[in-house]
Amino acid sequence: MVSGVTKKIVVLKDIPSNLIEEAILILKNDYDIKNSSDMGKLSLAKNFSENEKRRKDDLLLNEAQAIIENYIKECKQQAELRRDVNREKNKLRKLFSINTVINIVLTSSIVLFILLLTRLL
Repeated sequence: MVSGVTKKIVVLKDIPSNLIEEAILILKNDYDIKNSSDMGKLSLAKNFSENEKRRKDDLLLNEAQAIIENYIKECKQQAELRRDVNREKNKLRKLFSINTVINIVLTSSIVLFILLLTRLL
């Protein structure tokens, strides 16, 4: 076990999405929220640091929301591409199914057999 290494983790729950129930974000080390718990600070400095913390939290939530929205967009695009590929495959399968090929070969062999019989007789 490694000691002394910590990561800041944000868990987003109750996301208004049909695809995502919960998101876990691991923050980079340079994201640092300053503590405003020092008792020696003036109330103005305390309000400033609380506003700064709130602004950083809002920035974090906005970035998380953008990441989630981009992920959902990418998933939808990939699903649409897969649907398009499947449609094309299904069209080719309908045109050249195994049964169709067998029927064409069988019919042509019967026709050729009849032609050979008529020429011999």
